[in-house]
Amino acid sequence: MAAQDALCDTLRKTAEAWVLATLPKTPGTNEVDYDRILSLLTPDAEISWGHSLFVSQTPPLRGTKTPDGFLEHMKSMAPRLGTWQIAIADICVDTAKRSAVVRADFDMQAEVDGEVVRNEILFWVKLDESGTKVKATTEFVDPVASGKLRELIMAKATNAGGGAGQAS
Repeated sequence: MAAQDALCDTLRKTAEAWVLATLPKTPGTNEVDYDRILSLLTPDAEISWGHSLFVSQTPPLRGTKTPDGFLEHMKSMAPRLGTWQIAIADICVDTAKRSAVVRADFDMQAEVDGEVVRNEILFWVKLDESGTKVKATTEFVDPVASGKLRELIMAKATNAGGGAGQAS
């Protein structure tokens, strides 16, 4: 029983660390901590998004990303945001499948002092045998919150006199 408890704890900590790895490197900024993100992924990790209809209509979220592809995704998204915060609301761990489902609230802002949009996200995280690295993750985003954030990003770009590509 102690071994199962230890494994459950390891899986939970790794899944939580993965979700929180995307927090800004410096709170209140849009600076991504690429090293922190990579430190939690296996070299062949696969990152994807859901729900399938929303993803099919959101080009940046289509397909499966490698760790480097995910970093590119973050590099394209972060400059469009003022900042964001993440709070883990719940987690369920399956030791037999080496997986966890994490429910988190992403409070995102197109501008640092702008309107906060809460995107409630579910992460289905699959971990390696040791439970210390993420080998696959699917991020199920709230399409309505994502649409609202996209509107704010587009308005910010329009007010600044520039364009804002596709946001998710």
